[in-house]
Amino acid sequence: MGWQFRIYTLAGLCVLSAASGCSDSKEPTGGTGAVGAGAFGGWGGGSGAGATQNAGGAGAVASVCEGSARDCAILDATQCSLAGGCSSAEQCEGSPWGCFALSQFECSSQRGCSWLGSNCSGSARQCSSFEDSASCFSQGGCDWTSDCTGLPTTCSLLDESQCKLQPGCYLTADGPPPKNSCSNDQAACESNAECCVGDPAGGACVYTGFGTVCRPKCGTHDDCESGCCLNGICAQAESCGGACAAPGGGCARDTDCCTGECLDFRGDGTGLCAANCTTNSDCPGGCCRQTTGGSSVCAPLALCN
Repeated sequence: MGWQFRIYTLAGLCVLSAASGCSDSKEPTGGTGAVGAGAFGGWGGGSGAGATQNAGGAGAVASVCEGSARDCAILDATQCSLAGGCSSAEQCEGSPWGCFALSQFECSSQRGCSWLGSNCSGSARQCSSFEDSASCFSQGGCDWTSDCTGLPTTCSLLDESQCKLQPGCYLTADGPPPKNSCSNDQAACESNAECCVGDPAGGACVYTGFGTVCRPKCGTHDDCESGCCLNGICAQAESCGGACAAPGGGCARDTDCCTGECLDFRGDGTGLCAANCTTNSDCPGGCCRQTTGGSSVCAPLALCN
């Protein structure tokens, strides 16, 4: 079976279904045959349970802030605006379309280009020079991005009101928030019906970049040990932010991936980052397959059966 190497951009993660293709819904497709596209692997540690601290004097008990504050890079826009130590950084990125390859219509709207005679000429204005989203989007090849940057404030340094706003932190009086679990988490699978059977949150069979494995479902980031809930599935922390796509994340080319290669397993134009491997034992999903380019990557288990 040959795999395509010409990949198109995949916006975030989605669950793949043989019947319906790729869905952007937050809840993974059910049924016994669906295999999801995820970005999972190792996790950030969960918060440990904290003890109450005696305030002294009359023996009053004070609630303190504990836990492990999540990295700013994995926070969404709302969380970033509220979290201590984090701030949103917006900028225009990308590579502008070159003037000489543009049609007359495209040339007229590309800053730095002009139509002379029968050709488009000039030097397209660089994406980084645009300071607002409207002008950035109007320049072909540019994209306006918003990243959360900074160093999160340590939980123990926060007061009660700040603690409630800092993702990953909790008050000892409340205890750590419960996390969704899966009885056969990370087990190799081919269908949703094999995963997290009997577990309250349920689960799904998803492609993680290391093969197809079982992962618990989620509704919010706080449901996951990693602090990352993506498209209704608990993912590795790196999947919720960062400059590159973690294994299993959407991609358009190899350079989009933190590691491994960008491949289109289904031939439908949905690129996913896949980890390289040598043998099946290198992949938690149990399937290491050679690509048409000669390298080997962790692939969906169905491709090895």
